[in-house]
Amino acid sequence: MLCRIAGHFPQIGEYTSGQEVGADKVRRTVMGAFLVVAADITVLLALVRLVSLLIHHAAAVRTEQYAKRTWGKSFIKHYKEIGFLGPWVSFAHAVWLDEEDLQLIAESGAHLITNPSSNLRLRSGIFNMQRANELGIDCGIGLDGCAFDDDQDYLREIRVAWLNNLHNGVDGEVDYKDALKMATSRGAKISACGLSSGILEPGATADFTMISVDSIEKPYADPGIDPLALLVQRGTRQSVIMTCVNGKIAWQQNDESRKKEKDAEIQICTAIKELRAKDDGKRDNSIILQHVHDFYTKRK
Repeated sequence: MLCRIAGHFPQIGEYTSGQEVGADKVRRTVMGAFLVVAADITVLLALVRLVSLLIHHAAAVRTEQYAKRTWGKSFIKHYKEIGFLGPWVSFAHAVWLDEEDLQLIAESGAHLITNPSSNLRLRSGIFNMQRANELGIDCGIGLDGCAFDDDQDYLREIRVAWLNNLHNGVDGEVDYKDALKMATSRGAKISACGLSSGILEPGATADFTMISVDSIEKPYADPGIDPLALLVQRGTRQSVIMTCVNGKIAWQQNDESRKKEKDAEIQICTAIKELRAKDDGKRDNSIILQHVHDFYTKRK
């Protein structure tokens, strides 16, 4: 079914890659909002209701300016109007959403994913985590392949999301437990792949990470501090002792795992060097950056 629908749109076919699998096991990513303006909107809407679709959305103010020039309204309001907005779609970044956009997302059951390090590195803006949580929107935390230090440290990413929210001052603080839930149980609701429930309870999948409490208590931690608060405040990937997936050890802090990690680093480095050797010219993004600039500022 997916392959037949994807045939109508080369952009979609690129992501479905010929896979015939159950709709509850598929997640598709679209790098931008413009796929939704395809000519045959009926076929497209039929597709998005079959799969869980992730769109990188509202990461730059110019995309919202484009929407207002094109439709006289934001992308979210346009999606609502054409029947695209619903629990089958998630929006990553989502930093340029106004109050009405957020309320429409909450009413529709759509989801939001913040990419805090990526937003900072791209100078995109700041996600309104506090308001999204107040409205009961299921929010997750993503790395976007663009974390600080290029190390994909998810524990640090939780901390960045927790600290770098839109509101200032004491009243702008987000509960650290909300940030943890975004990284676990709430984030799990966003994924349609059924990889994990994000919680530990009888009958749930045994997916969990073991953290060294000693590592987050150094050099000192008051006995009255919640260990979960310390985890959000101080945790890094070096704090992880073991990760279990479906009850099986996927990684643990030992010599064998460290050797596998080192071997993987060597393979990645070798592969990139080989690709680079095939094209040793100087990287110049000025042409494409100018094209992006012209698209958003000149297109009517």
